[in-house]
Amino acid sequence: MPDAKLSVSIVPSPVGTLLLTATDTALCGLKFVDAANLETRLRSLRKRTGASIRLAPNQVLDQTRRQLEEYFAGRRTTFDIPLSYSEGSVFQQKVWSTLLRIDYGRTWSYLELARSIGDPSATRAVGMANGANPLANVIPCHRVVNADGALGGYGGGLSRKRILLDLEKGQAQFAFRSFSYDSTSARSDRFWQFPTKPLSSRRSARNYGPRPSIPVGTSVSSRRTNGETSFYAAARRATPR
Repeated sequence: MPDAKLSVSIVPSPVGTLLLTATDTALCGLKFVDAANLETRLRSLRKRTGASIRLAPNQVLDQTRRQLEEYFAGRRTTFDIPLSYSEGSVFQQKVWSTLLRIDYGRTWSYLELARSIGDPSATRAVGMANGANPLANVIPCHRVVNADGALGGYGGGLSRKRILLDLEKGQAQFAFRSFSYDSTSARSDRFWQFPTKPLSSRRSARNYGPRPSIPVGTSVSSRRTNGETSFYAAARRATPR
């Protein structure tokens, strides 16, 4: 991607801080990050792609942010964002494209995913491709579980996987309250309240294990804190003007 320009945005969410990366035409990265590894991730991205990186919104990032808000609020079941994941191998791209066929609220086993790409013996390989998914949530690798119904793995951590699956089963909702973003000051004012209804005590068709221990009505504010400021400080160090 030499001579390309990438825009990045840091977005708070109910499952942690997200780093969004996009060209002017497509979303090419959505990762869970923390302040400790953000600067390293951005420098690595710039080195790997050869692209110039700027901490600024663009149309694709704004569209992604809006659709994520709707998704976490339970108002969206599909994403219609232009995607780019051409950096993956041919096999990885095939797996990622196939993951997009798993409907909201449904899960596949790793074996079902391997069969769908035409190689039932490739369960370990599809698991590794899942783990390398560059577009968390949007490419729904969290919808792949073990054949016995156990969660299996997830690059973002099993607690996040449980939350996402509960959300898609209608057993959790996250109410988005407010948002404003100023690219100059990198100001972000928002808070999420989660869940707005108790997690169901009924077990779903698959046994996902213990439910996440999030008290009903707990509010999480992402209004600027010292910790959040460190995200933007790290991003600015890695994205010089």
